Amino acid sequence: AGVAQIRRHMEQIAASFRGGDFAVPGFVHDREVPGTETMSARRHLITYTTDSTPGGGRLHITSRDSAAVEAVHRFLAFQRQDHRASHAEKAP
Repeated sequence: AGVAQIRRHMEQIAASFRGGDFAVPGFVHDREVPGTETMSARRHLITYTTDSTPGGGRLHITSRDSAAVEAVHRFLAFQRQDHRASHAEKAP
């Protein structure tokens, strides 16, 4: 049941991000999250896809637009720092 819930959550996050809705990260972190304003504005240039993994799921974020890529990098760097995750924990 937990794995299915994680996979549903990944799908919900992907759908929100595709629509330019970054309210959940802002709520979780209780502040504006770096990169989300640009990611919202350039949402039509960013692709969000999900993958199943043995323990749950993964969200892939891709773009060929340099401003969008920079925003995604800021977003992910903030997420890693705020959740205290190391670079070694990044998925392949």
